[in-house]
Amino acid sequence: MSQAVDAVGLVELRPVVTVTVAVDHALAGRFLGDLHGRGTQPGAVRYGAGVEVDVAVPVPDLPGFEAWAAEATAGRAVLRRGAAGFVEVPV
Repeated sequence: MSQAVDAVGLVELRPVVTVTVAVDHALAGRFLGDLHGRGTQPGAVRYGAGVEVDVAVPVPDLPGFEAWAAEATAGRAVLRRGAAGFVEVPV
């Protein structure tokens, strides 16, 4: 068993909520760049009439992320909380 743990490593499951951020095309590039700049990797990105970006946000960070997204888009983003889940984080 310890060989398997050594090979894979230990992870911790952390609770997250998927937040979908909807912005118009004019804001999408900057928003995605700002998202990467803060060290956050987006999930799915969907392009249509507007752009929707899914972001797995740690539960304790939800209020801060929502405030940041509003500030980063000058209040023009529409945020929708979605499914709760878990992400694996190396320990």
